[in-house]
Amino acid sequence: MLATSELVTNAIIHSGCGADGYIGLTVIEQDGAIRIEVNDPGSTVSAPEVRKDPDAESGRGLLIVRELSHDWGSCDDGPGLGRTVWCAIRFTPSSASGSLSP
Repeated sequence: MLATSELVTNAIIHSGCGADGYIGLTVIEQDGAIRIEVNDPGSTVSAPEVRKDPDAESGRGLLIVRELSHDWGSCDDGPGLGRTVWCAIRFTPSSASGSLSP
């Protein structure tokens, strides 16, 4: 949930989505990992990057995503289609019974 929150927050703050804009969220299970993808209009000013100063008061979202994930990245989706920033977090499936224990 933290990685998703960071990616969506970055999309809201750093993309050109505006008040009437669109941000897409896709979460899928793929090869023993949860893949989280956030699509936004992108920015003509900058691309997603991990901040160099881990002690800064803000701007550590992608640093957190990088540390939580086994892989992450971004790609431009094409003219007028925006950008997707994604991460993949490995997981261990729960027991075969499917029951959740507190």
